Amino acid sequence: MGDGLYFNEPVATEIHKLGSDFLFKVTTQADWRQVLADADFAMKAHRDFPKYRTMASGYDDMRLCSWEMDMAAANYAGVPLTVAFVTEHYQKDPRRETSTFWIVTSALDLSPAEVREAGHVRWHIENDVFKRLSHLAGMKRFTCRGNGVFLCFLMLICASTAAIEAYTSILRRSAEEWKEFLAGIKPTLANILFRLRSQAVTSV
Repeated sequence: MGDGLYFNEPVATEIHKLGSDFLFKVTTQADWRQVLADADFAMKAHRDFPKYRTMASGYDDMRLCSWEMDMAAANYAGVPLTVAFVTEHYQKDPRRETSTFWIVTSALDLSPAEVREAGHVRWHIENDVFKRLSHLAGMKRFTCRGNGVFLCFLMLICASTAAIEAYTSILRRSAEEWKEFLAGIKPTLANILFRLRSQAVTSV
């Protein structure tokens, strides 16, 4: 799953070669490709001929919005696709405007509701994982001035990782010492996690 940044032929081709499916969620005109323009043209042309129009709709109990979806078959980078244009109406929240976005996927076995939910899951990864880790790591509060400083910082991280890996690989040779090591670091890890949680609550 990816956003418009990954919506390009090399990425789609590589994923297809690996025997996997892809799903891209596109929200801005800047990330449009010809396949979306073609699908948009077909959808608009079929609006006057309902029997040729492929549509789905439903209500999202979690996000409290009704949704409708126009769908079209397409081909991108030699891969058969489903292209969907999703419209969401938040009637119970006047502060939220109607939301629209495109979803392009090679997973042809997904139902319309599953296609839409997968598009939302893409942003759960962004908001619930990446941004959370960034917040806990203090990425917004620490900066490196100059390429040299940043390079030294990366080298320290790599050296620390290599040292930890070498140390733990030696300890693993002795089951008893490895067990004692794990028992010894538990209080330290608990302390670190406690401090991170406290920092997160204080920041909020």
